[in-house]
Amino acid sequence: MSLDLNRILLYANEDGTMRDSKLPKRYMSIVDGLIAMEGNGPVAGTPKYCGLVAAGFDPVAVDAACTRLMGFDQAKLLLIHRAFEQHRYPLTTADPGELRLVSNVGAWDCRLNELSPDSLLWFKPHFGWVGHVELQPTAER
Repeated sequence: MSLDLNRILLYANEDGTMRDSKLPKRYMSIVDGLIAMEGNGPVAGTPKYCGLVAAGFDPVAVDAACTRLMGFDQAKLLLIHRAFEQHRYPLTTADPGELRLVSNVGAWDCRLNELSPDSLLWFKPHFGWVGHVELQPTAER
C-alpha cells in the first residue's frame, strides 16, 4: 500500500488519471536526523544524537542511504527493497548498487555499498526486528 500511495503521489493528475510514466512529479526528500530514535520508537524509543540531515530528489535513494547509515540492510527491508523493482510506474530509476552519497563527512562521501562499518551509526532496531534487519547479526553494540 505504501508503494502504491507513493506511485499515486508521483503519477496521479488532479482528475485522478495517471500521467505518462516518463513524466513523474518530483520533490525533494529531507530527513531530519539531528536527534533520531532507536529501539522502541518513535514514541518509546531512545534518543540518538546523530547530527545528520539527508536530502535528495530521489526519495527511494534517500531512504536507502539513511537505512544503511543506520546500520540496517535496505535489502532486508521489503518496503525499500521493493521500491527499487521495475514497475509500470517506477518510484526510482536508481540502481541500489550505484547509489553515491555526497557528504561533508569524509567517510560518507562514497558509494552506498562502500560505507565502512566503522562509519555507520549502528542504531538498535525495534525489539521485534532484532536479527532481521541489521547489516550483520550483532551482539550488543
